[in-house]
Amino acid sequence: MSHNAKRASDLNGDGGIGMEKIRFYPRVGHSKARELYVKNEATLRVLTKNRTQKDVRDVVQEGIVREFIGQFIPRGYEVGRGFVYDPETKKHSPEIDAILYTGPPLMEFGDIVVTEKSQTKLMVEVKSWAKLADLFGKPLKDKKGKTRKKEDGTILRNPNTEFQTFYRERSAYGDKYVLFIFSLEVSKKIPDEIIWNSMNKLSDIWVVVWRKSGKKKFFDYGNSVSKFIEQLRSLNT
Repeated sequence: MSHNAKRASDLNGDGGIGMEKIRFYPRVGHSKARELYVKNEATLRVLTKNRTQKDVRDVVQEGIVREFIGQFIPRGYEVGRGFVYDPETKKHSPEIDAILYTGPPLMEFGDIVVTEKSQTKLMVEVKSWAKLADLFGKPLKDKKGKTRKKEDGTILRNPNTEFQTFYRERSAYGDKYVLFIFSLEVSKKIPDEIIWNSMNKLSDIWVVVWRKSGKKKFFDYGNSVSKFIEQLRSLNT
């Protein structure tokens, strides 16, 4: 079985729903991944002329993802951005890029919603890209500034990445936390299984629109876009 085929059945710990169901979605997933890429590139052409507009770019990309999710959710579900409130702890989450929820929100202010934990199904964090240090942590240094290594030569890394922090801060506020990455830029020498294991530690569900390998782009990496579409459409089953 190929790496991508294996990922299609193993993604998100579903115990192997398997290729029978996912066969219905790859063409749609691959097409939607390319569509997301085109929308993203169109945004960057406009916004990267002014590097100070990074925040604007991020807001637009988050909107692209919310629109994408809205295309596949069943009736009765809504998607917005904002905060999740836990009435038991009387605490709220950090701002979340996309919240998938049922029923009327607790509060709504323009395009910002506040939902209760019990009605929150998915919380989505949108990232423009992910690199080696984002998935595996930055290399640890000794007092002389040299990279620390294990006896076998493996680089020692700090596991407390920004992605791990986001997961810890948000995962307690809904059923599942989704890490939605547009571009993955990790060495092709690293086996897919190792990348997937790392991603599984950083989220309950992960999506990578494309993976870069030199100048080439491989869309719907690990069938993750396809699988996400399947999960969205089957929320009521």
